[in-house]
Amino acid sequence: MPGRLLPLFLLAFCSLLPCLFMLGHTGNSVVLKIYVTSITMLLLCALLWRHRLTQPLSLLLCALLAANFGLSLFSYSLYQAPFNDGFALSILETHPDESFEMLAMYWPYLAVTTVSAIGLMLLTRKLSRRLPTRVLQAGSLLFAAFMSVTYAKAAYHDDSSQPRRWVPSAYLMEKSALFNASYFIAALNDSQLIGEISQRKVRHHIEQRPTGIDTYVVVIGESARRQSMNLYGYPQPDTPQANAQRQNMLLFNDAIAAAPLTVLAVPLSLSIASPARFELHDYADNIIGLAGEAGYRTYWLSAQDAYGSYANAVTAIALNAREKAWVSGDHDFSLLPHLDKALQQPGRKVIFLHLMGSHSSACKRFPSGAATLHEQGAYDSCYVNSIRYTDSLLGQVFARLKGQRASVLYYSDHGQERTPDNGGTYYHGGEYPSQEAYRVPQFIWYSDAVPRDRTRTGQVNAPYSTADNYYLMMNWLGIRTGVRDCASPLSDCYAPPSSITVLNAARRKLDYHRLPDNVRLARAAR
Repeated sequence: MPGRLLPLFLLAFCSLLPCLFMLGHTGNSVVLKIYVTSITMLLLCALLWRHRLTQPLSLLLCALLAANFGLSLFSYSLYQAPFNDGFALSILETHPDESFEMLAMYWPYLAVTTVSAIGLMLLTRKLSRRLPTRVLQAGSLLFAAFMSVTYAKAAYHDDSSQPRRWVPSAYLMEKSALFNASYFIAALNDSQLIGEISQRKVRHHIEQRPTGIDTYVVVIGESARRQSMNLYGYPQPDTPQANAQRQNMLLFNDAIAAAPLTVLAVPLSLSIASPARFELHDYADNIIGLAGEAGYRTYWLSAQDAYGSYANAVTAIALNAREKAWVSGDHDFSLLPHLDKALQQPGRKVIFLHLMGSHSSACKRFPSGAATLHEQGAYDSCYVNSIRYTDSLLGQVFARLKGQRASVLYYSDHGQERTPDNGGTYYHGGEYPSQEAYRVPQFIWYSDAVPRDRTRTGQVNAPYSTADNYYLMMNWLGIRTGVRDCASPLSDCYAPPSSITVLNAARRKLDYHRLPDNVRLARAAR
């Protein structure tokens, strides 16, 4: 193509690509705005390229456009859905070390993003040389006018009654070429609210009943699939310690996580917040604060980093603990010395252990010498060995509590979806999840020293949401606040729920029982 036609064609084509990700997921008018702002933003980049002082800004804008494309490509390739604020919050709250692990796992998307950035930079330079100044200036003015008017409109219509959702800058980005930035802005806004929540103290009128238990340990697993555990029928012997203690357990056969992401699932399991009525402010009323208020000495021991401190929803709740430690170690067993120290302290206590469990990069979640199980797929082998390693840790906890009046609650924050792609691929549920993303293990274990009339063993066969663990733990700890705890299977008034609401990665409410059973069916349904 002669002269200016080739760069113009490339401009139109490159601006069209990000729009394809949004077709069918937003209004046609928004897709058109994304397309127009993509064109005008690249024209602005070309104008900035003409001056040495503004060339770095041009390169930055090209990099942002490429990053926006890369995030959309990643989300669609894995989840067949747009990027969302749940993913954005997870990225913002991920420790740098974990970020490098994720980048290593998903390096093809990073490579595509890098190539896209280079391509946009080359296109910008070509446009700068081939197009008249007035065209570049007109495009830049149109871009500036659109952004200014859109932001003014959003600010004018600000709805202060919905501080989490209505953020003018997020509204602006949502309708621009950098539409994925809107999710990061919304996530940052949530982080600010969470910081405020961590400072709030909720007071209760507390009554206590004797439980016959002095030491409680809550083990929060990570990314453990119930269907991948021998305790629930999986053929590999990956839960020998739990199996050996089954007679001392109350086993939940159909526990369902509240959300498919840690940043949502853990706070929902520890607080009165629920998927059916999701409000961030409800995080302030959580079981750690309640236990401390009831006179228990509380501990939070985590193998996951508290990166971002007050900006992290899990950390905001953990800060309610009297003693807390985020342990830097290679594996979850690094928590055991801290557990030993806590167990030596006198008095009634509740100790929370937050594991790395079977988190992404499962091959790194256990020492190489602990790889005793083998599956056909390499990552399948890593995954079942990570399950076995968590089981080994639970065995260590059981052994330490032997002879004490103690009890353990174990559950996983969420499950994982598995596809047979590449010999077995595991990932979090996205915007269109299957039930696999929510199926988790859960049980309560009692030591032999606990009086038998104070234990509750057997099985809970009815569907149970981990969002009700606040009420379960309240009952387990012998705490009464005047609120009926009929959501707890330990309560005399317990009645199984008629339906279970969960959140997807975009925080949209879903009926769990209406979800497809597995990833293949979920993809077929779309």
